[in-house]
Amino acid sequence: MIMRTLIPLLTLAALILEAAPAHAGACAPRVPLAAPIVSTLAPDGAVIAGWSPSGRGLHELATWRLRMRGKRVKTTSVTLAPGLLALTPSRRGRGLAMVDDRGHAVAPITIAATTAPALAAPTIKTLFLRIYQTRDGARGELLADLDVPDDAIIALLYDASEPATAPAVSWTRVAPGVQATLYADPHRCQIKPEGMRSVAVGGKVTVAWLDRFGRVSPRSAPFTVGADPDPAFDPDASPRSR
Repeated sequence: MIMRTLIPLLTLAALILEAAPAHAGACAPRVPLAAPIVSTLAPDGAVIAGWSPSGRGLHELATWRLRMRGKRVKTTSVTLAPGLLALTPSRRGRGLAMVDDRGHAVAPITIAATTAPALAAPTIKTLFLRIYQTRDGARGELLADLDVPDDAIIALLYDASEPATAPAVSWTRVAPGVQATLYADPHRCQIKPEGMRSVAVGGKVTVAWLDRFGRVSPRSAPFTVGADPDPAFDPDASPRSR
């Protein structure tokens, strides 16, 4: 009996010892998580869920649906960008909730009594790629100067070379007066949603707003991604933590 117990334990110890050198000095990757982003439903909007620094496993995102008072509501799910979904119910009313594939509540949904006017297309002032040098190699950030309206919560980045029906290639939260990082290469300890990417210098992009009611604005005019306009920028400067 002792030997039967000891053999699996020795095998497990060997596996741990074998794996240890591969992870020596490495950090545990920050697994992508999902969370509700817009949980106030407007008559012409959608419930938004997506990648978040805190929340549930990102793999669960595709299973989330809407229910009303415990009963299933037909839900149209649209991928706005990698790790970002818009959920639109066939009917609306009190008792609406976002649930996972087991029917467990993720978040209650409130119904907006009034909505603000829809947002116009963004105007891009500058949009460029900045490269940082890190101990793990070069790391790029796609930075943009945009006039962010009060109701905008997310900027969606589209590759203008793709069909108009294609989802955005990246997205980021925005705030008035703050330079937007439309995409940042992940740190060595970070994993981003599959398919999220940048656009190279010389490529053309468009940008759209996602507002706090879950509505997507028209897209901006195409804009060419430029190189870093600041020749004095120190590439060895540490990029902002994200």
